[in-house]
Order: sequence, then structure tokens, then C-alpha cells
Amino acid sequence: MKIEGNGPNLDPVATSQTGRVDTGRATGAQQGSTTPVTDRVQVSGEAALAAAAYRAADAAPNIRMDLVEKMRAKLAAGELGTDAENMADRLIDHMIGS
Repeated sequence: MKIEGNGPNLDPVATSQTGRVDTGRATGAQQGSTTPVTDRVQVSGEAALAAAAYRAADAAPNIRMDLVEKMRAKLAAGELGTDAENMADRLIDHMIGS
């Protein structure tokens, strides 16, 4: 497999532009500017919402012990898992939204 464009950037225009950016930053710092030169990132609203959702999901417990205990009690009382046909009908009804 041959990978093209993997060599050093020898484009004189790109080199001179990079030099100007570096020179501008160095000059600002050398002149005793009180405002430091920093980079900024602006995150979209959707990305911020996705990050918040990820943090909330990560903080939530993986196992809902209250629900597990409730189902164990129903199973022990014979209220759950005794009629496979009824359970299948209810699952199908739930999936199709009836």
C-alpha cells in the first residue's frame, strides 16, 4: 500500500503563513501584553447536551436493585413467569404499542 502526501510540508506559502502566526504570538508575548494569547473552543448546544447525557448515564447505577427485588418477590409469589403464552402476548402487545 502506498500512502501519498505523508512527507513534510514544503509548500512555501504554508510555511510563511505558519511563521507569521508564530511571530504574531511571540511578538504579543514579548511586548508585555497583559492579555495572554490562548486558543478557544466553542461547543455546539447539541454537543453540550450529548455530554450532559453521557455524564448522567455514567453516574446512574448499572443495576436497578429496587426493580430486581420487586421482580424477585413477584417470581417467588408465583405472579411472574408462570404463563409463558400470556407473557409472550404481553411482550408483543407492548412492542407494537397496543
